[in-house]
Amino acid sequence: MKRLLRTACLLLLTVSLIGLGACSKRASRKPLKTTSSLSTASIDSGVELDSRDPLFTAEGKMHSGETFKITTFNVRNFGTGGNFGWLFRDEFRQNTLREFVLTHLSDSDVIVFEEILAPDMLQESLNGLMKCHTYQDPEPKHLHVVLCHQPQYDFKPLASDPDFKLDSVKESYALDLKKTTDAAGVSEFSLEPSKTKDQSGKLLSARGRPALHGMLLDADGLILSYVIGVHLKSSPDGFYRRVAQAKEIAKDLKAVGSDIPVILLGDFNIYEGVAKLAALDREIQKLKSGIEANEKKIMDLQDDLKKNVLNNLTIEKEISDLSGKNQESALWIEKLDLDRTSDVVNRSDIDLMEDIFNRDYQLGLTRIKNDSSVTFKSPRYQNLFDHIWVSESLPVAGADQKAHVFERCADSGKKGIGRFFDELYYYQFISDHCPVTAELSIYGSRVNP
Repeated sequence: MKRLLRTACLLLLTVSLIGLGACSKRASRKPLKTTSSLSTASIDSGVELDSRDPLFTAEGKMHSGETFKITTFNVRNFGTGGNFGWLFRDEFRQNTLREFVLTHLSDSDVIVFEEILAPDMLQESLNGLMKCHTYQDPEPKHLHVVLCHQPQYDFKPLASDPDFKLDSVKESYALDLKKTTDAAGVSEFSLEPSKTKDQSGKLLSARGRPALHGMLLDADGLILSYVIGVHLKSSPDGFYRRVAQAKEIAKDLKAVGSDIPVILLGDFNIYEGVAKLAALDREIQKLKSGIEANEKKIMDLQDDLKKNVLNNLTIEKEISDLSGKNQESALWIEKLDLDRTSDVVNRSDIDLMEDIFNRDYQLGLTRIKNDSSVTFKSPRYQNLFDHIWVSESLPVAGADQKAHVFERCADSGKKGIGRFFDELYYYQFISDHCPVTAELSIYGSRVNP
């Protein structure tokens, strides 16, 4: 009898353990809970630029030759496993990203991440390594820019903009085209942030990405730099919007003033003139095809009107809407045709931004050249998207004066040993972008009262 009881107890214990294991496995498939210390700024934590308080008294604190490393790193759709259409619980790269940062970016003082759908998940991946900051966005799936830094630093918003969020860059994501004609019959086009709404009633600009901005402070609470992290409009046909976004960034930097060192970095989605011109021609053809399709619909609707069907008001409104779309498309075709020979189309985006920052707004920014002509590499495409700009008061350290691109994207083909240097492994378990790191000399860079 005792043997039977002992056997029964063992069976019950085994079933319980199996049940616990199954529960554990099921639990591990749930989305990660937010237990991190991700920072989104509050109003009372902002830095006042006009105060000239001890934040600006840095002389003598730094020693000659001291350097500081900053990195920009786009981690493809981090939060949904690298695919925007997947679910948040599908992210599987947290451990590999943490290992990659520990192995290859552990000496970076600051990393600005782009394309982060789940900032809390990123902070969890980097807990114990870095402290992260970002803004809040109402969109359920938003590609955040996130700044993470070593524990001895801090990142504070401006008192005038206490949420780290430079919204004017987001608003330039969608543009409305306007045409004016003066008394002499000379026409002029202008592009303004769009007030157009989608079918759900949201402004089209809601789909855009703001810049992240704030003051980077050292362990003594003194300003190292004003930092702007960006993820500008993608694709070759986004050139108008990238130019508009660059102008908004320049306006913000001009308002901050020239006394404070600046670091501007991120994914600029740069394209050359050839790619933009081809995209322009495709867009013109697309607009023309749309006009033809709408004209056919209008003719069919006009036939329905003649039949005196019951929903005449609905038909008339649809005709009016289609006619309005055609007028807008015709205006864009006129604008695009004019711009086929313009600088905005035929010059590289990087050259246009250089002119905006330094010719138009006289910001005195220097773009640090990368040691590779590629920073983005997918199985099908490659490009030079990721860049770092700095003030003249933040000179680049090192003999070659260049920013280092992780070797997976290197021109030379020289790659290290290990799975992070394997093309397919890196693409699946890390990203399609390679991190870009610059080492800056910070002696004498901070502001004196």
